[in-house]
Amino acid sequence: MMLAVMDCVNDNGPPPPALSMALDCRQWGTLPEPGGWRDQYPQEMYMMNVCINIYDVWHAFKRAQREGRTPDFLSRNPEADTLIGRILDLDRERQTNG
Repeated sequence: MMLAVMDCVNDNGPPPPALSMALDCRQWGTLPEPGGWRDQYPQEMYMMNVCINIYDVWHAFKRAQREGRTPDFLSRNPEADTLIGRILDLDRERQTNG
């Protein structure tokens, strides 16, 4: 999931379904199903939350890279630093294993 989100942000692939739905919900200010929060499917909401968090962190990281402020970004966002490290580890593993 992490790599699919990273690939999407990097324009190397489509968004995974949970990210696509989360982005639509964000755009339109609505939930995926009729009703309130408790009317949603818990697993679907969990996956959307995971995807949108990864998306937001990776997107902010890429922006910091473009602006030349990666060290500052990482020092100000230790939780993001941990997540980014995990994503980069998974990407290296993927490249190594083909």
